[in-house]
Amino acid sequence: MSDRSLIKCTIYCVCLLGGVFGSARLQAQSAQQADSVVQDIDFLRHANAWMSSNTLTGLSHLPVPKFSTALLGFRKDNGPFRNYFQSDNSYTVSAVTESYYRLRPGIVVQGKLQYDNFNGRNMGGSALIDPYKHPLDVDEWVDSTAGNKKMEYYNLVGAISAAVSSRLTLGAKLDYTAANYAKRRDLRHVNNLTDINARVGAAYRLGENWELGVEYGYTRRIESLRFQIVGNTDRQYLSLINYGVFFGMSERFADNAITGETRPFVNNTHSGALTLGGTLAPGVVLVNRASYGQRKGYMGKKGSTTIVFTEHEATEYTYEGDLSIRRGDLLHQFSLRAGYEQLSNNENVYRAETTPGQRTTIVYYGQNEVMSQDISNLSVQYTAYGRLVNHNPGWILQAGGQYTSRQQTGIRYPYFRKQDLNYFRVQVAGTKNFWVDEHQLSISLGLAYGAGSGTAKNDGVYIPPSSQNMPASRDSYLYREFEYFTSPRVQVEPGVRYATSIQQNITGFIKLSTMLTRAFDTEYTGNHYNSFLVTVGCNF
Repeated sequence: MSDRSLIKCTIYCVCLLGGVFGSARLQAQSAQQADSVVQDIDFLRHANAWMSSNTLTGLSHLPVPKFSTALLGFRKDNGPFRNYFQSDNSYTVSAVTESYYRLRPGIVVQGKLQYDNFNGRNMGGSALIDPYKHPLDVDEWVDSTAGNKKMEYYNLVGAISAAVSSRLTLGAKLDYTAANYAKRRDLRHVNNLTDINARVGAAYRLGENWELGVEYGYTRRIESLRFQIVGNTDRQYLSLINYGVFFGMSERFADNAITGETRPFVNNTHSGALTLGGTLAPGVVLVNRASYGQRKGYMGKKGSTTIVFTEHEATEYTYEGDLSIRRGDLLHQFSLRAGYEQLSNNENVYRAETTPGQRTTIVYYGQNEVMSQDISNLSVQYTAYGRLVNHNPGWILQAGGQYTSRQQTGIRYPYFRKQDLNYFRVQVAGTKNFWVDEHQLSISLGLAYGAGSGTAKNDGVYIPPSSQNMPASRDSYLYREFEYFTSPRVQVEPGVRYATSIQQNITGFIKLSTMLTRAFDTEYTGNHYNSFLVTVGCNF
């Protein structure tokens, strides 16, 4: 069998798996041929400012009758330049299917199903899946307990945009994520994540060219964390209860506290958004979206006999702007994202009291602030698509940058620790597509540079302490994280993609890419990190 035949055979097997998802629709719509030539779902998501925006009703601007994709992916990551909770040797296997479909002229639906299987070695640091999702962290006390971790990740997305009249359009979206995460070395932990994000909205057409929209969103994220020991039970295991900047208290496993039993980390967010978008001139579309959110949550179990250890609240502001300019076979896309979050976390002061009936209840006496945080971020992106034919560009040019500023204070009264962290990344990338009959070859290259600045820690006291019981700290993690964000680094991202027609309305592809990172002036991390990705899939 020739190399070309082997590639086409592999792609065809993946397409058969994806075809189970969409075969009935393909048979019913076999007369529609225009969208079968679309090669890349990423371009479809950015075909105009409405599609690239985060607005619910923007889905109604889908430029093709239908489009689906199915793929299998493998990613291998190696290298010591990593964050304090990440692996220096890991791999991820993924399966994804996604579909856009116009049911009727005024109704468009979107669906997505994704599964990831992650396996990482030499992992310590945080016991949480993503410590930046929570105001409180639980960290390894020593590096010698680092071990292998495994995670299974599931994501299901469904969205609809429906025009109920010539001026009114309704939209809804449900994004559901579940994950199981486990460490395989003592002190072990088992995590279960449920993350539900639901949004509803409406847009009203103002005149011929403009739309005004309103949205409401609700997010509930619960990550339960349970520690356990399988090996030597005579050994004492300590964890750092990290209130912020790796500053807090140490806790021995099996105490009747945070690590003693299953504890949920809960976040609830209510948000609202206003959208104003429309056509400035022929081929020029601008979409603006501003949102406001209130996030509240806690760590522990609510009840008369269970403990809520901490409670937090945050205020979030975001702005998203998208501009698309279409001139003949050339499309320009501009996007701006800006956000600000202010968060405060408080520790409950409580005591277990026994009533005359011998019932033990938890009585709360007040709260102490243990962490405050301000985060600002800004992202700018420009993309040009040239030589557009049937929604396929002959070349793609991208340039952009991101900037994040974080000020954080961890408090263990009367002690405090402050950190000021600022970091940025700028990147450029280009892709050239070549067609020969029913075959397409794409060659891409990306270059990026990042660095940062700030103060890793500034320790102090509010008042002279009455005792010398200093708060617990993991300075090795502190400097490792700070160096990961601030050290200068360069990245090179080459890639190649081959696509070919498998059969009518089905195009298969295989993509190989890598990301090579080289860091400078490192002391607490290594100086390189490499990722290699293989993706096989089909569009139909």
